[in-house]
Amino acid sequence: MSIVDLVFLIIVANASPILATRVMRNRLDHPVDLGLILSDGRPLFGSSKTIRGIVAAVSLTTAAAILIGHPAICGTLVGAYSMLGDLLSSFLKRRARLPPSSQARVLDQLPEALLPTMVLAREVGLSIGDVTVVVVAFFLFAITLSPMLFILGIRNRWY
Repeated sequence: MSIVDLVFLIIVANASPILATRVMRNRLDHPVDLGLILSDGRPLFGSSKTIRGIVAAVSLTTAAAILIGHPAICGTLVGAYSMLGDLLSSFLKRRARLPPSSQARVLDQLPEALLPTMVLAREVGLSIGDVTVVVVAFFLFAITLSPMLFILGIRNRWY
């Protein structure tokens, strides 16, 4: 798998929940954490991390992998690990008492790009340099794309 293909799949994984929200509206918007509040008084992940988003990310990334000529499992792994990274960043943001959907540069992009890249690195023959390129490329794409999505009315916030 090329670096470009992997960055593309990570982008699909992370864009899928946003697009699914626009298409599906309130359907399947059940929080992944089922509303669990931890002893710090904060939610485990928050209400914006939904079953709809996870399902959309994994299924659309799997389909995208097949469409660009890779095994379905590659897309499934990228989608699942990107969402695991997204959940991790949400968990950390809740512990830091940041409001839901707040911006935390690097923390918002690093786990969702690094986890799937590290999982696939050995399998697809990526070096540490390649992993770095994937993560930096995704970071730059994400911080550039987000304002455009806001302008187009796809995102609710400017980041």
